Amino acid sequence: MRALVRKSSDPARVEALRELGAELVTGDLRDRSSLDRACAGAGIVFSTATSIIREGEISAVDEAGQLNLVDAAREAGVERFVYISFEELGTGAPLEHAKRAVEERLRASDISYTILRAGLFHETWLSAATGFDAANGTVNMYGSGEAELSWIALADVATAAVNSLDCRRPRTTLFTSQASG
Repeated sequence: MRALVRKSSDPARVEALRELGAELVTGDLRDRSSLDRACAGAGIVFSTATSIIREGEISAVDEAGQLNLVDAAREAGVERFVYISFEELGTGAPLEHAKRAVEERLRASDISYTILRAGLFHETWLSAATGFDAANGTVNMYGSGEAELSWIALADVATAAVNSLDCRRPRTTLFTSQASG
């Protein structure tokens, strides 16, 4: 198992990966040569990275960086690519645009892939970082509050990602949650 970690990655998380036996490659989605090193000799790539909380980085990380990762994987002869995306919301938001661009690049590649279009991760979206601060009794509401949303746990998406390796269809998009109406 190999893991791409940034120089700025949380040392505790890096150590946890090391303890799991991961071979660590220091790099960044914005650095194509580091992606080439990370993909060299790899059979499967799992891509879960996103910059959603770091404003201004969506085009550099979630679009250009992820597109470079797909290209590096293809050029390295990676056999399978598992990509964590999110459900179609139809908002036209930069992150949604970036996710769809990466999905299209995967579909156009010759790599077997699984695209997981997850709902919103409650660990991320229901946090103080996005304005949901239950401890202090405050919530930021975006829009009218009437939109249908679906929530999912990170652990459930991780389980679906690993289980997708057993999928007999080598090129598929899976939906891990959907809004109820």
